[in-house]
Amino acid sequence: EEKEIMWILNQNKEVILNINNAVSIEYTFNIIHKKEYAVTYCDCSKATCNFVIMGIYPSKERCLEIIQDIIKNMHLKNPTYEMPEK
Repeated sequence: EEKEIMWILNQNKEVILNINNAVSIEYTFNIIHKKEYAVTYCDCSKATCNFVIMGIYPSKERCLEIIQDIIKNMHLKNPTYEMPEK
């Protein structure tokens, strides 16, 4: 059976990520700036884990809404998802 592939276009429309390579898509908070709430893509190889910020949003709640929306689109087997601007 062929595996479904889903691509996610990041918020600034500069990077497209294959969700099948992700270990996680998660909410993160930038403790240095104390104001950046983000949805982050993480992939890991044998030696390292890479984190890519997919979008920065005004609140933790908005980040969690977007993660739920990504899950919904995965269940619907949509091949692409664009991170919202806001």
